[in-house]
Amino acid sequence: MALSAVPSRSRTLTAAAACALALVAAGQVPQAQASSSGPASAQVTEKSYNWGGYILRQAGLTKITAHFIVPTADCSAQGDGNYTNAAFWIGLDGGLPTGQNTTIEQAGVDVNCLEELPQYHAWWEVEGPSENAGSHQITETVRPGDFIKIAVEHETGAQFRFNVVDYGQVNSTDGPPLWSDETTASVPGGVTPQLNSAEAVAERPVDGRWLYPLTRFGDFDFLRVKVNGAALRTYPEANLVKKQLVQNTGLDPSGANLLADTGPLAEGAGDAFHIIWRHYGTTRTP
Repeated sequence: MALSAVPSRSRTLTAAAACALALVAAGQVPQAQASSSGPASAQVTEKSYNWGGYILRQAGLTKITAHFIVPTADCSAQGDGNYTNAAFWIGLDGGLPTGQNTTIEQAGVDVNCLEELPQYHAWWEVEGPSENAGSHQITETVRPGDFIKIAVEHETGAQFRFNVVDYGQVNSTDGPPLWSDETTASVPGGVTPQLNSAEAVAERPVDGRWLYPLTRFGDFDFLRVKVNGAALRTYPEANLVKKQLVQNTGLDPSGANLLADTGPLAEGAGDAFHIIWRHYGTTRTP
């Protein structure tokens, strides 16, 4: 995953996500609905060629949690190339403008296509300013439609805890999970984490000057995004940044340039927002 995001048609939630949000019993995802005055949104919008989603920027951010339903990869066409990639993750640090980040701590799920074969796997990762302290692919099976809960939390010093839980095809956290993976890892080189940003992101991974085509994932929803235990939308709008994933950051995020469209934050007990796939994109960085 990338250490820093390059500076950079909303609609209602998917049917599956709406079902999940309607499950308001204890331990389940609370309902999220837009008010009659309109859904909340970030005060700032930035364009990025590898991130789409929301970033919270302020001091003292030590924990982020979220739920989501693993989307289905459409591998019937690959765009430019025979491999596509999309990563859905949450994390701490790494969300400042380019050149201002020193670390990033993240966990999520990859949704890829190799030829016409879909691939799904979960992972966590820690990066420092010049080296990767740990990138761990979780060996448990991930399927499209699985209900995932992730937590990334700062423990002490340079150490972080990562927890990824898969509840299967149930759209809730009410009941035993299919599997869970919890581990701790530290930022390399004794670097002190900044703890001044938190992210919920759909990413188009970058490998040097190569951008993988963005997997055609259709519609995706982040659900119940909380930072330091508070819903994302309860933070000052001036501290929230909406990222639009585009092919070229120098162009307006419209038409073929817009690869994934980030929608507004929905109101309610649990934060939610929608990301819609638009285009594969070319395999070059701008």
